[in-house]
Amino acid sequence: GKEILEKTSEPVVLAAKDQISEIQRLLEVFNISEDDQRKGLKKYDVDDYDELSVDQITTIINNLNSKMKGTK
Repeated sequence: GKEILEKTSEPVVLAAKDQISEIQRLLEVFNISEDDQRKGLKKYDVDDYDELSVDQITTIINNLNSKMKGTK
């Protein structure tokens, strides 16, 4: 328990505006419903894309780009 409390915290870098714009573009391209978007955001325990970390939004963008190219 003590190690957890004394552990140095690391700042979370939130998604950049260009990443949010890119994910919104991809969501339109794939016509992903608002309901499905909410479900996806819930996996990350956030309510909107601007609450995602850089790593989280990069993962989502990469996954969507892979689908566009026909790969997984």
